[in-house]
Amino acid sequence: MGILGQQINLAYAYTLKERFVKKYGEAFHWHHETYWVYPKPETIADSKLEELLELQMTRKKAE
Repeated sequence: MGILGQQINLAYAYTLKERFVKKYGEAFHWHHETYWVYPKPETIADSKLEELLELQMTRKKAE
């Protein structure tokens, strides 16, 4: 997750992380709240570059 936040401002780093986790992670509900779990490494390994670019990552971050 550290790569997502490199060389960008903190607010945008949080935005990228949220997009990433909501796209590839899993949600669970507890006490009427939704929480997100980071995606598994194999899920990310199977992702396509274009999918990561759609999250508005830079090409280098996506690679």
